[in-house]
Parts: sequence; C-alpha cells; structure tokens
Amino acid sequence: MVTKGGDSTMEEQLTIESVQVGGPKPVIRGGEEQVTSFMKTRTTSSLRLTSLGLEGDEQAVKEHHGGVYKAVCMYPYVHYAYWQEKTGSVMSFPAFGENVTVAGLDESTVSIGDVFQWGEAELQVVQPRQPCQRISFVHQIKDLTKQVIQTGFTGFYLKVLKEGIVSVHHPLRRI
Repeated sequence: MVTKGGDSTMEEQLTIESVQVGGPKPVIRGGEEQVTSFMKTRTTSSLRLTSLGLEGDEQAVKEHHGGVYKAVCMYPYVHYAYWQEKTGSVMSFPAFGENVTVAGLDESTVSIGDVFQWGEAELQVVQPRQPCQRISFVHQIKDLTKQVIQTGFTGFYLKVLKEGIVSVHHPLRRI
C-alpha cells in the first residue's frame, strides 16, 4: 500500500461487489468456541454510515477492531480467486470479515489518504488492515492469517469524513 495520496487522472472502474454487517456471536470450530463479529451477513439494504461504521455492524473485540480509524474494513474482490485456488476452498463474501468487498481497488492501487465518495458518504483510507487470528479460526486453516499477512492481501481500513446513506447499489468514486 502506498503511504500518501496518488494521482487519479484515469477514469477508474470501481464496483462495490458486496456489503456486509453483523454483530458478536459465538462460533464453534474444532470444538473451540470464540465470540466474533467476523461472520457478517450480506445486505442489499441502504444503511446509514456513521463515524463508527455501518448501521447494524458491531465489533466483538473493540480494543483491536472498529472505532473512528477502522470504521469500515474494505477487502479487494480480486483476492478471492487467489485464496480459493491457494486453499482449495470456496470462499463466499465476506470470507475475510470485511464490511465492503470492492472490485477495481487493491493494496497496490490505493494510497493512505485517498478519499472516496460512496452514496452520500465520504471515506478516507487510513491504514492497511492488520489481520487477526479469526481468519484462521473461521476457515480452520492453521496458518491462513499468516499467509494473508505475508501476501500483503490484507485489505484496508477507512474512516468516515462525511456520514450518509450507502448501499451496494451506490457507486464508489475516488475523489
């Protein structure tokens, strides 16, 4: 991920593939139970996006997730094919616990500081995502979190500059 805003002189094709929200719930894998918000539910509804995130979304471990600087977790759609081939598993949205799955952006084409308009809202990329062990736990692949970190296919966090109504049907545009 580039660390400062880039030049966006070309017309980009950015598409919101999926939007997901959810709250803490117990998940059992291999006899172990953890409370997690990783397993979000896809929605096509219009949602209010506030400085703390999408309406209907809540984090289980607030000291590491959510808040103003991690209001939205965005994950590149392009990585899904890689992970399906690498793991041999079919991965449905949101396989990486993201709020937004986006096509046309990835860690090599987005910069910290980039601002996007989505529906009525404006968001700014503030940091790369730091994946947690929930990725390995949910998918039952022991070193999947480590693999995500090593590839750099982590996704990124955005803060909300302007609150508003958003949905999967609204375009995403770098401004």
